[in-house]
Amino acid sequence: MENRTVIKTSLPALGAKIFLLDQTQTSVTGKAKPFTETTLTIEGPYAFKALQENSLTIDRCTLEMDYRTIMEKAPLWKVKKAVWSETGISEYWGYQPWVLKEKNVRSRTNETVLTFKFKVKDIPETIALGMETSDRYKIEINGKELDFTPGKWHIDRRIRVFNLAGNVVEGINTIRATTDFLWDTEIENIYILGDFAVGPAEEGFPILKEPETLNTGDWCPQGYQFYAGSILYKMEFSLEKDDAARYEIDLSGAAGCNFHVTVNETEVGSIPFSPFRGDITGALKNGENILEIEVAGSLRNILGPHHYKSSDNQESIKPEHFHVDADENDSYNFVPYGFLKPPKLVKII
Repeated sequence: MENRTVIKTSLPALGAKIFLLDQTQTSVTGKAKPFTETTLTIEGPYAFKALQENSLTIDRCTLEMDYRTIMEKAPLWKVKKAVWSETGISEYWGYQPWVLKEKNVRSRTNETVLTFKFKVKDIPETIALGMETSDRYKIEINGKELDFTPGKWHIDRRIRVFNLAGNVVEGINTIRATTDFLWDTEIENIYILGDFAVGPAEEGFPILKEPETLNTGDWCPQGYQFYAGSILYKMEFSLEKDDAARYEIDLSGAAGCNFHVTVNETEVGSIPFSPFRGDITGALKNGENILEIEVAGSLRNILGPHHYKSSDNQESIKPEHFHVDADENDSYNFVPYGFLKPPKLVKII
């Protein structure tokens, strides 16, 4: 290939290189200096702090209409379809809201009651309820009517928050939401929010005291199945620092949307893309070092979908994935987050 210069290289995500071609110089073929890598694995358990409130998504309820029980412990999407049918507007299912408004759709007068239950083993200091279009409902917990907290909302401004502190008991707690259903009244999952952990599905997702540490592995089965925020991990390690070496943090065993790294109170920055390694040489010191890594989750585990058919591709999300019958798949599926494998300090020399 005459009169051409070919450069073969590779770039990490967000990486950059500059190539200067000086045609007055004679090219010289050189060899890269060999280097060696040694690693220090930073094992758990890890001190941690959940940076947002934890949550428990409740996606089933009992439906009563006009003093008749229509469904018990049914998925909310099935409850919603049943209400549309019972109020005489099922023919409009799937229509856009502006069409329903233009057609002046009206449902028959009714008393619709949604009953949700959740279990508490350890009463938390802070606990609240988030519910969409809650202004349409009379909401009670254990027989006491609730008022929403002004200015407080969860995820979306239409999901108002109600303080439950002082009204929650150990054992089964019952939330009743009563309304005269209209077509624009939402029937969606509700959220229990606060400073607690959530127990396993086989025990009914009970609310528990938060753990003091997190182990290496997915944070979901450690009490944060429905968690939608970031968790700050804090770990310590001892290092005999070699001034001739370069040091990188390797987070390839972690799962999350972003990883923000601080070493000895020096903010290193974010590591959002593969190969999930970053240089932390300048922030390290000889002796004891403190490493803090904020692992960002997403809304996936709080909003769902939580149930799949065996034939579903779980790598993608489609509307029908939110309409899986509990009879087809009663289990819950969560995306893993956290340090599935421990972080590593890589010494390069």
